[in-house]
Amino acid sequence: AAVALLVDTSFSMVMDGRWVPMKRTALALNHLVSTRFRGDALQLIAFGRHARVVSASELAGLDGVYEQGTNLHHALMLAGRHLRRHPNAQPVVFVVTDGEPTAHLEPDGFAAFDYPPSVRTLGLTVRELDHIARLGTQVTIFRLPD
Repeated sequence: AAVALLVDTSFSMVMDGRWVPMKRTALALNHLVSTRFRGDALQLIAFGRHARVVSASELAGLDGVYEQGTNLHHALMLAGRHLRRHPNAQPVVFVVTDGEPTAHLEPDGFAAFDYPPSVRTLGLTVRELDHIARLGTQVTIFRLPD
């Protein structure tokens, strides 16, 4: 499989006390995939206002960022690139988050933030979900509770 693990590192994760549960969940999923399914191509993607590829050790050492924006749109774009690099693998996406997308990436690289989420943010996020769905991707969302 080609596995993309998307981890919400937005301000709300810190503010609402979900930072440690997020790390535990994400690192447990990372450990499961990397030890039980060693042949899988795994990529960890952290997303707040912007998304970026990180290692498990980077995620473990990551401090809370006080910047608003849950840019699932950008994270899904990076996940799609990872999945397309492995066309013969079963595509799988795991998302660890506490809420809704509140940011999206503009073509110039600017991350637009709106709360409540704008129609544009929701539309672009759903469009990226549609793109990875066309690859036959299994998507699982782990929503951390209140």
